[in-house]
Amino acid sequence: MNEKDVKRFRTIVKILSVISLLAIIGISISLTVSVVLLATLIFLKESTVTQLLESN
Repeated sequence: MNEKDVKRFRTIVKILSVISLLAIIGISISLTVSVVLLATLIFLKESTVTQLLESN
């Protein structure tokens, strides 16, 4: 491989690492929000949920 190919390969690797990092961050945020919502639903009283649904 010549030097031009090596630079191109390194650029592609950097771009892919940034894309994968952004994907991991997005998945982590989504999982965190899902866990918080699930925990909130588990600990809410049934009467509170009923009141929220009836108020709308």
